[in-house]
Amino acid sequence: MIHRFVFNPFLENTYVVDMGNKEAVVIDPGCQTRREKQELEAYIREKELVVRYTLNTHLHVDHIYGNEMLKELFASESIANISDQIPREITEKPIRRRYWPFADIEPQIDRYVKEGDKLVVGENEIHILETPGHSPGGLSYYIPKLKMVFVGDLLEKAKLGTLEYIYSDKEQMKQSVKKILELPQETLVYYGHGDFSSIKQEKCDLGTDLEH
Repeated sequence: MIHRFVFNPFLENTYVVDMGNKEAVVIDPGCQTRREKQELEAYIREKELVVRYTLNTHLHVDHIYGNEMLKELFASESIANISDQIPREITEKPIRRRYWPFADIEPQIDRYVKEGDKLVVGENEIHILETPGHSPGGLSYYIPKLKMVFVGDLLEKAKLGTLEYIYSDKEQMKQSVKKILELPQETLVYYGHGDFSSIKQEKCDLGTDLEH
């Protein structure tokens, strides 16, 4: 079972995925306001879920507002890639903002993961895919049994993700997208913003975008 919330002014997708046996993960908790955080908390408590992990596809501010809340209320372990923390460690704020928007928010990450790592939650495995491009440490989370992949801002429906930051890399993004498109065609693709699609549909929609 999957439930999507759309939070904050960026209209960011936050996903709660029931992985079986009442164990769950929250992917990219973008709940910013008190009301949004209460909404997410109420859903988790209503469904009586145990939130094992907070899975961060990347560490842009609109995807991490709820990290601290999930740790405090549900003892959820936050997951990310170390490469997304490195630009945040620059100490001079004017310089930091060139590298990372809204860099005053510092997410506390409990565990860093890499390509090939797996997490077992409930009745499912989560496969870790490194998918940089939008950000240096972008991750995608593939759940084979549920036929789902969560790609953050690597992709938007029918197009590549944004490359608006100085650390964004188009060639990395193209290679990351090609990796995602190798997943089974029936796999559903869940984005950081907008409606979901499928690997089959993305292959059709992207067309020659990966060739230029």
